[in-house]
Parts: sequence; C-alpha cells; structure tokens
Amino acid sequence: MPWFIWLLIAIIALAGEVMSTALVLVYVGVAAAITALLAAANLPPTLQFIVFIPLTLALITIVRPRSLALLGGVQPHRQLSSHIHLVDRVAIVEEEVSDHGGMVRFGTGEFWSARSYPPGTKQPKGQEVRIMYVNGLTAYVSAPTESGRLPDDLELPGADKEST
Repeated sequence: MPWFIWLLIAIIALAGEVMSTALVLVYVGVAAAITALLAAANLPPTLQFIVFIPLTLALITIVRPRSLALLGGVQPHRQLSSHIHLVDRVAIVEEEVSDHGGMVRFGTGEFWSARSYPPGTKQPKGQEVRIMYVNGLTAYVSAPTESGRLPDDLELPGADKEST
C-alpha cells in the first residue's frame, strides 16, 4: 500500500480523535503514521499490515491505560472488597485502641486492626466499641452512645451517610 494512504489513515484517525476524545483513535493514527514511514521505505504491503495491527493493539492495551491515568491525575486507591457490612457492628477491644493502633474482635475469632475515632480518644481493653468506618484493613472505632446508636451529627470520612 502506498505511504500516502497510511498518512491519510493517520490524519483521519487523529481528526476522529479530536471529535471523540476517547484516546483510542490517536493510537491508530500513530501506528498508521509509523507504518507510513515504513511504506515510504518500500516495506512490502503484507509486512506493513503485520506492523500496523500489532502496533495498534499494543498502543491501545499498554499505552492508553497509562495515558488515562496520567490525564486523570491521582486516583484514590480502590478497596479490593467492600467492608461496608462492618459499619455499625459491635466489637470488643482486645488491645487498647488509640490513634496509633490497637485490635478489636468480632464474635469469636475475627480480629481487626483498629484506631480510635474521633482522634484523641482511647478505648480500653474489654470495652465494647462500634465500627464507625473502615479504611483498607483498619477499623475506626468509637464507644457506642447510650442509645446504642451512632451520633447523627458525626461526619465519617470515607463513608456515606446512608450506610451508617
């Protein structure tokens, strides 16, 4: 295939990318431009396609996700699983819980690292606490209120109000 056909494909793909902004056609255009250079160097048409197709696939599968991450800025870490079912459950303090750490137990054998919430409070060993929210593998705990419910005006970082 003549080099100018590949160049035309590259220009059309790049123009299409301007319209879609999905960061897919830009890589088709780049691969077509590279293939145009190889076609200008008299690479046979079969080898042109052998270069164009894998190069396009490689750019889309390898470079595109990294480009999207760079353009999107810093993304929050996603939890591997949801621990929303732990919120508002009662646990027993096994090791004193403070801002720096501690451990709580659910039932007979589920142990979680814990920190106190709000910061600056301590929960002594043996006390019942309520899980306020979970961040990663750390449960943030507070002493339950007299009514057995969490305070309504308490703002939990990382948890939506409907789940508490």
